[in-house]
Formats: sequence, structure tokens, C-alpha cells
Amino acid sequence: MVRDNPFRRWAGYAVVTVMVLASVGVWVTALTVARSDTTPDVVVGGPLGGPSADAVEKEPRGRRVQGEKELRRRRVDTQQSTRRAGALWLVSSVVDGDTLVVASAEGTEEHLRVIGIDTPERGSCGYDEASAALAAMVANRMVELSSGAADDRDHYGRILRYVDVDGADAGLAMIQKGLAVARYDSRDGYGYHPRQDGYVAADESTPDIC
Repeated sequence: MVRDNPFRRWAGYAVVTVMVLASVGVWVTALTVARSDTTPDVVVGGPLGGPSADAVEKEPRGRRVQGEKELRRRRVDTQQSTRRAGALWLVSSVVDGDTLVVASAEGTEEHLRVIGIDTPERGSCGYDEASAALAAMVANRMVELSSGAADDRDHYGRILRYVDVDGADAGLAMIQKGLAVARYDSRDGYGYHPRQDGYVAADESTPDIC
């Protein structure tokens, strides 16, 4: 009679267990490899073959960046053009006594605020007279623009420039006619500009029409 050996029985169980675990490991490895072969590394499209969410977000952002770069380029071009001595622009319209719309030979259009002067606002005494006087001097004419303000543009985005027509300073002429006052200079926190002294002297010696 052969006695049952517990040690041999448990050793047999251990061998079977190891073989089962090895088989499971082989299957898991095979499935992992199969999935890696069939799953694309990068998902190009979104649901139903449409563009991915990242692509949708990046496209308008790219357009915004391009638009901002174009705006900066135009502003640099405008600044360089009007800072050159003898930069001539066409006055396409007169907004009021101190604001114009000008166009360059390249087709760039800008709203312009005349440096160092202030004229009556719409509805105020002298508004019509100031607007008409500036229009009579510069409307539909080539004018020479030059810089001089502490800032290149005001908070409305208008370029800040002196305006000379036929060698005459249009801003100074408006003051001498009593249609504008000297303002937006070092006396009220906007910084000194090269023609300030002449503007202030003309303002002090000329009575306003209103």
C-alpha cells in the first residue's frame, strides 16, 4: 500500500498553478500587443470624423494672433511714415475742429487728433465755426504730418500729429483764429510738445470767439 505524501500533492498543485499563471501572462501580453497595433497613436479628427476640439480652438486663436500682428504692423508702418520728414497724407474728411481722417499714398487710413489744441465739442458754441475753418484749410488737400506728442496715439486709438498745409501750422492757425485753445500739453499732464510755447503764447494773446 502506497502512503499519500502531502508534500508531493502540494508540489503538484504548485506546478499546475505556475503553468496557469504563465498561460494567463502570455494571453495578456498578446492582447496588449494586438491593441497597440490597431489603436492609432494620434487622433486626428473629432467625433464622426470632424475636427478635434484642439483644432477648433487653435484655428480662431491663430487668426486672432495673425490679426493682432497685422494691426501692429500697420501701426508701425503708420508711425514710421508720419515720423519721416515731409510725410504727405490726403485729408479725406474733417470730423471736427481738431480731428481728421487721413489716407496715405499706400491706402492706409487713420483718424488723427491734432497735437496741442482743443476745439468745442458738438453742440457747443463755436463747434460749427471750428469745424468749417479746419475744413477750409485742409479738406481734400495733401498735408504734412509730423510727430511731437509724448504718445503716438490717444486713448481712442487716433494718431497724434501736427498738421502743416502749404508750410502753415493748421493747429496754430486754429488758435490764432480764436477757434481753438492750447491744451493737452505739459500744463495738464500730457507732456511737453515742441510747439507748446508758440501755441500757449498765441492762445494767451487771442480772444476766443465764445
